Amino acid sequence: MCTYSIYFGNTEVVISRTIPAPHYHIVECDTHKAISRAKLLKKVETYKYIAIITPDVERTFSLLASEFKVVRAAGGVLQNELGETLFIELRSRWDLPKGHIESGESSRSAALREVEEETGICGEIIGNSPIITTWHAYDTYGEWELKSTDWWQMRRLR
Repeated sequence: MCTYSIYFGNTEVVISRTIPAPHYHIVECDTHKAISRAKLLKKVETYKYIAIITPDVERTFSLLASEFKVVRAAGGVLQNELGETLFIELRSRWDLPKGHIESGESSRSAALREVEEETGICGEIIGNSPIITTWHAYDTYGEWELKSTDWWQMRRLR
C-alpha cells in the first residue's frame, strides 16, 4: 500500500487510505477535491500528527504537491564498522549530510558529493537504490517548497 509522509517542521502529515494510528488528527479527502496547502498549514499549526485519508493516495499527493515548488535532494546514511551513523550539526540540530541535486546530476552522484562536501569523507554507496525517500515542506523566503530527499546507504572508502 502506498503512503506518503510529509514533514512540516516537527509535524508529520501522512497521506494514506487507512488511519496510521489512533493519535492522528483525521482529514478525510475525496478524489475530486484534495486538501489545499493553506488549509493543511492551518492544521499544522494545531496538530503534531495529521492523517489525510483518501481512496486515491497518488492523486491526493500529486494535487497537494502541485501547490509547492518541488525540489530534489540526496543524502547519505554513512555508517562505520561499529554501526555508528555519521551526523552533522546544522542550524543547531543534528542532521544527516544532504543537499540539492544539481542540474544533470544523478541522485547517487549528488549524495556522494554532498557527504564529501559536508563532512570531508569520501564514501561509496551500498546497493542500487535509495533506502528511503523523505518529503519535507519549507517556507523558503515566502515560497513554499516540497523537498524530496533520496537517502543512500554508504560506507567510507578505505
